[in-house]
Amino acid sequence: MPTNIVYIAFALLFITATFNLQGQVKKSEFILLIKEKSKENLNYNISKITFENKQDTLGVVNLSKKKDIGWLLFHNAEEKLQSYFNENFRMNEKATLLKLRVTELKISNYKSNLASPEDTLFFKCVLTKIEPNNTEEDLFQYQSKNLMGAYDDVSLAISNYLHRNIKQCLHQFNLSYDKNPHWNKQNDTSSEIVLTTCKLNQNLGKDSIECNAKMYIDSSYFNRTTKKDTFKTIGHLRPILTYAILAEEKNGKMYLEIHTKAFISKSRSWMNSALVSQNWFTYQQGHALLCAIYGKKLNDAFKNTKFTYGEFKTQANLTYNKIYNEYAQMRKQYADETRQGENKVEVNRWIEKLEAEK
Repeated sequence: MPTNIVYIAFALLFITATFNLQGQVKKSEFILLIKEKSKENLNYNISKITFENKQDTLGVVNLSKKKDIGWLLFHNAEEKLQSYFNENFRMNEKATLLKLRVTELKISNYKSNLASPEDTLFFKCVLTKIEPNNTEEDLFQYQSKNLMGAYDDVSLAISNYLHRNIKQCLHQFNLSYDKNPHWNKQNDTSSEIVLTTCKLNQNLGKDSIECNAKMYIDSSYFNRTTKKDTFKTIGHLRPILTYAILAEEKNGKMYLEIHTKAFISKSRSWMNSALVSQNWFTYQQGHALLCAIYGKKLNDAFKNTKFTYGEFKTQANLTYNKIYNEYAQMRKQYADETRQGENKVEVNRWIEKLEAEK
């Protein structure tokens, strides 16, 4: 048993194996119950836990010492996680109300539908503040990944990983929580809003070409190459969506200047002149338009965020992650539906839609 959980009085996790109607695929229910000798005091109140996995299947695992392979299920996860918190932590019921959102708990199998020591357990969560008017504000994000390694008892292995990562998450959150009076209503002596100026695509580097509604992708956006290792590849456009914060304190007040940057990196964009076509340029136009659209969305999101002293970096990062994830998902959808530009009809349909949105 790892040394960092030696204080666990007992860990009872068990798997109840069942079979599907054909008697071929084993499915097992994962039940988590960990109880330490004494509860850890928390200076806040995690009053609600949500489990946001799209499905209750965690992954393929070895279900027994005999290496029987099957699917591990986690039904009623919210209820079980809440019970785990009640057993192991003592909340401060008079302090800030928080919600723990477990956004991901899954096993990524190194080999499809097979259990392996190279399998990876992913855990992600967000701590959200619940305001008196029931609005919510994301305060802190945590994520980790651990190799499953060799194990005799999959329940004990996952239990140890989950317990260790939850405690690490809370430890990191505590460091920020104690320093931010806005997070802690008992110490909230200041809710001062930081004066913020937001700018889009200003002061870009020499290598950067601004993504905007008026751009038209052609050969001028690319370096040319005829390298043998890239001969079969037409080329690559490198759009970038990022931001930078400049913070300055004057006369006891904090001032922020947030620069949203949506641009093409020409030095990282290239094409094979012998293989390019107008349809390929049109397909890249879609990626550039998406970058321009989400650059504006990110800039608008920053404008609509009330940044506060001491936590503006976390607020900006949460805002950026939300918009960037939407952007990445939209780029993937565009690539999939157009078969990476091979479907000319879909490319034109997308371009028309993006032109209307810009």
